[in-house]
Order: sequence, then structure tokens, then C-alpha cells
Amino acid sequence: MRSGMKGRKKSGVSSATSSNEKGNVVEKIVAMLHEAPGVEVQRDVLLPAKNDASRRRQFDVLLVGNVAGYQTMLAVECKNYRRAADVGDVGKFRDHLEDVGLAPTQGILVSASGFTSGALGRAEELGMRAYELAGLSPDRLSEAVHEASQLVVTVVPFMSQLSVVSEVPDAASTTEVLTLYDAEGRNVGSIPDLLWVRWLEGEPESVLGERELKIAIPEGWHARANGERARVFSVTAKVEVGAAVVELPGMATSMALIEPKGRGVQKARATARFENVPGEYPVRNFRDEEELAAFLEGKRATFRVTVGRIRAPRIRLEHVYWPPSERVARRMKQLEKFHLAGRIGLYPENLRGVEGTDLRTIWEPIVRGYPAVEYLRQREGD
Repeated sequence: MRSGMKGRKKSGVSSATSSNEKGNVVEKIVAMLHEAPGVEVQRDVLLPAKNDASRRRQFDVLLVGNVAGYQTMLAVECKNYRRAADVGDVGKFRDHLEDVGLAPTQGILVSASGFTSGALGRAEELGMRAYELAGLSPDRLSEAVHEASQLVVTVVPFMSQLSVVSEVPDAASTTEVLTLYDAEGRNVGSIPDLLWVRWLEGEPESVLGERELKIAIPEGWHARANGERARVFSVTAKVEVGAAVVELPGMATSMALIEPKGRGVQKARATARFENVPGEYPVRNFRDEEELAAFLEGKRATFRVTVGRIRAPRIRLEHVYWPPSERVARRMKQLEKFHLAGRIGLYPENLRGVEGTDLRTIWEPIVRGYPAVEYLRQREGD
């Protein structure tokens, strides 16, 4: 018998606590949704009755602001019942408002479980605003958590073709054709470096597809052939701008005040959290805008954030990012020695796979002392 009484008492306390928790959840969310510059948001406010200051009325949320120098006040009543708010709830709220000298038009009734048709009709007659709160969990004790998706779009240019008209003989090596020197004979970089500089300066733009660029050689710069200077007359590069997309999972909440009849959104706020969890995430590559748009549109996460378009800090040349990183530069020198010693075949083919499949390698530091970096600094200084 004693055990049974304890069970009933515990159940009563739990129900009351749960009811208070439900009410507090809605009040907290409604207050948050109304936070804005110039608006003072107060919770659980007691206002004195207009005819008897000793009698006080409690309001869940009070919104205080100024319009053209006049103070305005709106009172919000929050309901988190299992049932829909009815005519009686509208009437009680109206009585509270009028008792403290506020008109029904200064009242906002918010229900997490909707309204009966009678309640909506009566609120409309009084000029009282009524909104449904959307976004709670099934137990109505917290915000509903949904799947979120963060799509990081990195735009990468690939030099697919290079046409050089110069005094360098056709029989010259690729290095002789592409390497450039200034008027004093110092190595200042290469023709692909000039394309890289153009990319950093915003050309071509971050639109997927192929385009052709004319590359101007700075005055006084030249190539070499058999130790002699060789003028470079013109350079044309075909560039394919592509996108690499990485999808990172996360969690999101989305709260909104909905107008019951037209289902229009009065207030809304969404938040998402994406944790940088170590692991491998697949990279999707795209070469045209339609294909990329279809992929992004096909994502059905409740909350989706698209980060981009992030312009890659380097361009793609053959099998490596250019200018090369410290790691790749060391590997290139090693392969060059093997090639000159006759131990391996065509040099460019041996670079296949050097970068690996990790997209983060594109952010690795450029090899120290690379000539084109100094040229870029000079341009930025100008």
C-alpha cells in the first residue's frame, strides 16, 4: 500500500515538472525569435492591473520597443499543450491584456499544437495575432534535431593545353620552352606561373567550363635555347575550371512562427553544427555548371549549407598542383634524377599519383624560394 502511494506521488511531480518544462521551452524559443536591435525582450513579467496595482498579471514574454519616439509594448502568451489552443485560451489571454491596460491587438498567442478553428476566428475578431510554433521534438521538450549537410565547393583550374610561339627551336626541351628569365638573366619562373598569377587575381572567374586565355609575357622576360636568349611572342592557354565538392555531415535545428491560415512564416531561425571529425570524406568532381547545380539541388537534408565557391590557391598542371609544394618539389627532383640516369621513362607520367587523393594537399605551402612568389609580391606592391 505504501509503495503504491509513493508511485502516485512521484507521477504527479513528474507530470507537473514536464508541464513546466514544456512551457519554458516555448517561452525561451519565442523570446529568442524576437531578439532584434531596438527590441527589449523580457520573460516571465508581472504587470500591475490598471485599476488595482496590488493585483498583478503574469506574461510569458514581453516585447518593448520604440516607434517614432513612442514606446510600444507587445505581450506574448505561449502554449505547449497536447491539445490545440481553443476559444477559452483566447478569452483568458484577452482578459489578462485588458486588465493591465493593453488592447487585444497588442497580444500575440503562440501555440506549439495549433489552434481550433473557433480560436482562430475569435482571435481575428479581436485583432489578436496567433501563430503556431514549428520545430519542436515529438515530446515537445526540446527543439527537433535534423540531419544537416555542409557542402564545401572548391573551384580548381586545370591547364589542359598550352600554345607558345617563340624563338625556341622545336627540338628544345619542354623546360627550355616554359622557363622564363628577366633582363639580367635571373630565373623568374615559368609560363604556367603567369597563369597561376592570373588565377589568383581573379581570372578566369569561378564559373565551371573551358575558356581560352591570352597570357602576356612581362617586358624584358625571355626564354633560353642553347644558352642564348629567345623571345616569346605569344602564349595561349586553354583552362578547364572544375569544382571539387566535399560533403560534411552535421546536425541542425529550425524554429519558426507560422501563420495558421496562409502558412506564411512570421519569424524563423535555424542553427547548424558541423564538427570537424577526423576521417575520410568522398570528393565529387564536376566539370560543368548544370552537373554541379543538379548535384547541389538533389541534396535533401533539412538544413543545407553550401560553402563556396572557394578558389583554390593553386592551379592544376598535368598531375600536380602548381606551383609545387615542398613535398611534391622534393619528389619531382628525385624523379628528375632517376630520369636523367635512365632509370625511369617519361618524366610527367611518373608524377601520376604524387598528389594523392587528399584534397587538402592543394593547401600545402609552396616550395620555399619559388621565383614566381616574389613576382606576385611585386605585383601586389604595385
